[in-house]
Amino acid sequence: RRGGRGEMEGDGTLPPVQAERHPISIAAHVTFKLLALAMFLIFSWLFKSYFLTFYLVIVFLAADFWVVKNVSGRFLVGLRWWIEIQESGEEKWVFESDEASRKVHTSESIVFWGSQVTALVLWSLLMLSSLITLQFTSVPITVVGIVLTFVNLAGYFKCARKAKKQVRDWAINQAMTNAVHATDADSSDDSDYEYE
Repeated sequence: RRGGRGEMEGDGTLPPVQAERHPISIAAHVTFKLLALAMFLIFSWLFKSYFLTFYLVIVFLAADFWVVKNVSGRFLVGLRWWIEIQESGEEKWVFESDEASRKVHTSESIVFWGSQVTALVLWSLLMLSSLITLQFTSVPITVVGIVLTFVNLAGYFKCARKAKKQVRDWAINQAMTNAVHATDADSSDDSDYEYE
């Protein structure tokens, strides 16, 4: 078999990397994070423009939050979450998982989770840097970055955990159903014999 995953081609080179299934989702997922971080670094450290920095970073953070929550989470890891407000005023987290109906690419999943965690770490380091250098005007922007990234990350962690539980419960239910059917088949076979 030529060109299989990890196998050498006839000329001794590795086969080309398989193209991702959702390149636009990956690009949007990473681009808005990078733009928010770049705008923060460029405008707060180079130009010292607080209002322009605040405006641009918040716009890109909001776009990133929306893209992660509504687009890249669904396409890259097959998960979706949202919060519903009940009539009593309480929040209810709602989770959807599409993992059972399609295969999630490992590389897309790594990009999704890795960039989310990396963004959270970077925003946290930027907040610490702002505090250490006594640039207190930058702290609120970094806090917004931390909060929006953390909320998405927490939502997806909860969603992934619930999806794994649903798959496990489904597997247990299937095993129990198969065991019951196997027992029923055995007992119907036994009824054909006479015992003395």
